[in-house]
Amino acid sequence: MPEMTENETPTKKQHRKKNRETHNAVERHRKKKINAGINRIGELIPCSPALKQSKNMILDQAFKYITELKRQNDELLQIMLDRFYSTWIFQLGESRERI
Repeated sequence: MPEMTENETPTKKQHRKKNRETHNAVERHRKKKINAGINRIGELIPCSPALKQSKNMILDQAFKYITELKRQNDELLQIMLDRFYSTWIFQLGESRERI
């Protein structure tokens, strides 16, 4: 931020102060929204309620939890595809035997 010179008028000082106050208010609002989002994520992940969780801990646990859910989802999808193909091949074989 440039330093105020002795040539600066009170109007310019007021304008700078108003801009700084506006920026600070916007930044506080942004941080409040980020913190609320992190807290909502913290409520979704399984952990000990006795632990006081930091933002870093919440994000780290959320990453691990999402990664595990994705792995489980991929595994279940593969099982379902294997069963579908097995059933389909079996039914295809039966229909060929009838012909």
